[in-house]
Amino acid sequence: MKIRFDQAPIPPVTVSSMTMTVATRDQVGPLVGRLFDRVFAAYAADGTPTGTPVAWYDDSSGEMYFGAGLDTPLAEPGAFGLTNVSLAGSERGWLATYRGPLPGIVEAWRQLSERIAEAGDTPTGVCREIYLEPSMDFTADWVIELQQPVLAPEQP
Repeated sequence: MKIRFDQAPIPPVTVSSMTMTVATRDQVGPLVGRLFDRVFAAYAADGTPTGTPVAWYDDSSGEMYFGAGLDTPLAEPGAFGLTNVSLAGSERGWLATYRGPLPGIVEAWRQLSERIAEAGDTPTGVCREIYLEPSMDFTADWVIELQQPVLAPEQP
C-alpha cells in the first residue's frame, strides 16, 4: 500500500449518481459496489461513454448520505433512476492518492484524517473518492484519490 498526501483546492464536479442513506458509515462498504453496478448499467443502456467513477459521502445530518456515479453527467439521468448531483468545490482540501487493494482504502482514510488533524485543519463538506485506476479484482492495485475539503485553523 502506498499513499501520497497533498494539499490542493478541490474542483466542483457534477456526477450522475445512484444515492442512498444509511444509519452508519460501516454500512456503506457493501452497498457502494452495487450502486456502481447500476450506474454502469444505466450508461450502457443510454449508450453514453463512461467517465471517471466517483463515490461521495456526506454525514453532516447524523446519517450517512452517499452516492456512486460517473463524472460525465447524463442528459436525462431520471430515465435510468439516477440523479445529477453537483458536488461543490473547496479552496482548501487534503488529498490522498492511494495505490493498493480496495480493502486498504479504510486505512488510507484513517491516515488522511490523522494528517488533517495534525495540521490543525477541520474536515468540512462532502468527501470523495475518485477511482483513477479501478479494477474488478479487489486484491489488485487500485489508484484512488481521496478528497476531503477542510477549513483552516482559526488564527488568534
